Amino acid sequence: MKTYAILAIFLLIYSYNAKSEFFQQETFGPQFERNDGPYIFYKENTVEIVTVKYLNNKQKIKIDSFPIQLLTGKKIKVIPNAAIRTFRINLFSYIPEHSFCKMPEKLLVVSDIEGNLEDFAKILQVTGVINKNYEWTYGDNHLLINGDLFDRGTDVTAFLWLCYKLDRESALAGGKVHIILGNHDEMNLKGNTNYVMPKYLDLSSALGIEHKKLYDENTEIGRWLRTKSSILIIDSTLFVHGGLSISMLALKLNPEQINNHVRENLGKEDSLMEPVPKFI
Repeated sequence: MKTYAILAIFLLIYSYNAKSEFFQQETFGPQFERNDGPYIFYKENTVEIVTVKYLNNKQKIKIDSFPIQLLTGKKIKVIPNAAIRTFRINLFSYIPEHSFCKMPEKLLVVSDIEGNLEDFAKILQVTGVINKNYEWTYGDNHLLINGDLFDRGTDVTAFLWLCYKLDRESALAGGKVHIILGNHDEMNLKGNTNYVMPKYLDLSSALGIEHKKLYDENTEIGRWLRTKSSILIIDSTLFVHGGLSISMLALKLNPEQINNHVRENLGKEDSLMEPVPKFI
């Protein structure tokens, strides 16, 4: 068994145009002058895909709306800001991750990527996890991202989609991508924007929604994130972001109970959460 640990602390456009809307914003600051998306929103029987492109010194927001059944089997394009090529994703079905698993032959662990897609991709390429086309090449081995996917970086959305893509591809190869949720992930899902880059706040403002609505239960990324763990045991090794609080340990909950509690309360205001001590 080989284990690689890297603390990376420095670290859709959809072609169907049943209904497309474009609008430009003139008020965005220079940090918003970047691509973003796609954001996939589910609204009853329809889907909205929001993408942002910076063209001719203007930020253009595109909203495609179409019946939900037309989403099946479609490859959706992701255009990062970082100096890496575009890639496409296939949507897939997912279930909550188990809290225990066996140690694979190889395990790569990274942490605190926070939207730094370019360095993340370089790390995965150097270690043989992906190829130059950002396709999974790690076979039945595992990749573990130990928290803090959000904040600070300018490629949070594309980074999340690459993790999503590799989650699907690794499973098809017999491998696994583990996502451990950290404090910055929980903060974003709850709507705490203390460390959010202005470009994301400007987008939610332009759409007329709260920031946390970009990742709530009615979005594809939000639903996927809510199946992820806050604690994971691989053989005899425990993975958690930031540690365990004494009050949590005193409850003597098993990892499955902890993960279920966190998933049920992601995005909720403190007053609406079940009265369980602070996790980390």
